[in-house]
Amino acid sequence: MLLNLTEVESGYDDLQILWGINLSVAAGKVTAIAGPNGAGKSTLLKTIVGTIPLNSGKIEFDGKNVSQQSQSKRLRQGISFVPEGRLLFDDLTVYENLRLAAYMVGQDRSEFTVNLENVLKLFPEINSWIQVLAGRLSGGQQQIVAVARAIVRSPRLILLDEPSVGLAPMVIQRIGDQLQKMKDSGIGVLIAEQNVQWLENVADEVVILTGGRITDNVSPKMLGSREFLRKAYLSV
Repeated sequence: MLLNLTEVESGYDDLQILWGINLSVAAGKVTAIAGPNGAGKSTLLKTIVGTIPLNSGKIEFDGKNVSQQSQSKRLRQGISFVPEGRLLFDDLTVYENLRLAAYMVGQDRSEFTVNLENVLKLFPEINSWIQVLAGRLSGGQQQIVAVARAIVRSPRLILLDEPSVGLAPMVIQRIGDQLQKMKDSGIGVLIAEQNVQWLENVADEVVILTGGRITDNVSPKMLGSREFLRKAYLSV
């Protein structure tokens, strides 16, 4: 497995959010985390990427224990994160946002040039925004740039936090298409998402997180069922 979590527990200061999380993500697969607001989905992704420290447990990436590594070191090892709300630098151009993302993982200019070309093949529409300030883009355009920023780092694992929030169906479909291409290239993907209709088309497996604990593992085909809705959102 590309990513393995063993009995992971974390939270904010004295408030524990996650309890005994055991989770694996394979290369070339999309694993989705479903559950209600406040279940701990965002906390889980932030713990994996290193913005929230572990209270206990172990995080292994590509067979190495990264539990105590900094976020920047995890980024350089190949874990890329698309946070909810995008968090682009509004006063930088799209190009500068992408270049900065590559610089943060130690890419030189030639590496960045190759990776940028690959990103523009996935999202050719970025060509027309490349010198536009990120803050002037629409929400859908910003989300595409946020995903592109993760890809330009040439990651092996991408974490996405609620990528479909506030987006038009056409943009959601575009991002889903690119997730399929990521899978085909061997990248592992872990998504925290509430849009279950979309997950049904992109996920290979779905885990249900409620109250900071993984309570079930279901097939994507179950996502539209009443049984899934009861398990994921009513906790029964």
